[in-house]
Amino acid sequence: MSSHLFIVWQDSYNVDCPIINEQHKGIISTINSLHYFIQEGHELTFLKPTVDLSKLYMGFHFATEQGILAKSKYPGIEEDEALRKQLFAQFKVTCQEACQHREPELLLSFLKNWWIKHLTEEHKKFAPYLKN
Repeated sequence: MSSHLFIVWQDSYNVDCPIINEQHKGIISTINSLHYFIQEGHELTFLKPTVDLSKLYMGFHFATEQGILAKSKYPGIEEDEALRKQLFAQFKVTCQEACQHREPELLLSFLKNWWIKHLTEEHKKFAPYLKN
């Protein structure tokens, strides 16, 4: 039994917006839960609720960020929204591939790579506009 977390929350992930920090922690929690279930050898059918939760969580997280960015007049909001739609489409395709090939690790890898990119690239662009 693996007790190691796939992603560990770090203070450097904090932004100037408490609700975004809480949602980020929730996203990490769902990714870590997926990792746990994979490590425990659960079948893909048992992983589905966690995958569905990840989709929902990402969806309302993106909606929250978009709302804050729109309210604060972020100039790159249209480009950001297009990137989010593209990411969600990639997420759905990755989910399908993971199920088809019976490789849930594909999804886990996608989520971790997205998480790192989201924090290190995307947030740097719009962080000043995320003040709540």
